[in-house]
Amino acid sequence: MNRQVNLTKRVKTKNGLRYCPVVLAANGRIKPNYVLVDGKQPFQCYDML
Repeated sequence: MNRQVNLTKRVKTKNGLRYCPVVLAANGRIKPNYVLVDGKQPFQCYDML
């Protein structure tokens, strides 16, 4: 059975910690340390929700 998850990254912002979606490269893999908020590259942990 296949399951789907949302892969997000916890990012520290002005308003505190926030979960942001990760950026995928052209080959379908995760681009390390990229999220879809302001193009920042924070170093936190990945979480599958």
